Amino acid sequence: MLEDFLASLPPGLPPLAWEARHKSFFTPEALEFFTRKRLPLVVADSGGRYPTARVVTAWPLYLRFHGPGALYASRYTREQLSDYAQWVRSVLVGQAEVYAFFNNDVGGYALDNAQEFRQLLSPQNPCPNAF
Repeated sequence: MLEDFLASLPPGLPPLAWEARHKSFFTPEALEFFTRKRLPLVVADSGGRYPTARVVTAWPLYLRFHGPGALYASRYTREQLSDYAQWVRSVLVGQAEVYAFFNNDVGGYALDNAQEFRQLLSPQNPCPNAF
C-alpha cells in the first residue's frame, strides 16, 4: 500500500521522510523497502509511546524528539541526548546531513535541548557521552 501511495505522488516533490507510528513499519521487510526506495525513516523519540528504531534507511537522517516523559512537555537529560549523539556519530558517513527536530516545546524545553544536542555533536566535543 505504501508503494502505491509513493507512486501516486506527483513528480518534482521535495524529498520526503517518513515518521512511522506503527510497528509494521519496523519489520525487516519494511526497513528493506525504505532502504530500497531511499526513503528516510525518521528516528523519533516519544518516550516509548510509539515504536521506533535507530536505523538509517537513507540520507539525510531525520531525528524527532517529542519528549522522554510527558509527550511534548518534558526535558531530555544530557545523558539521553549524549546517547543519541553517540549513535549519530557512529552512523555518519562523510558529510552526511542530519536534521534534529525538538517538539518538546511545552515548557520551553525544545530550544535548550536543541542547543545542547548541537553542542554534543560539535567537533569540539570528541566524546559525546562524557558528562
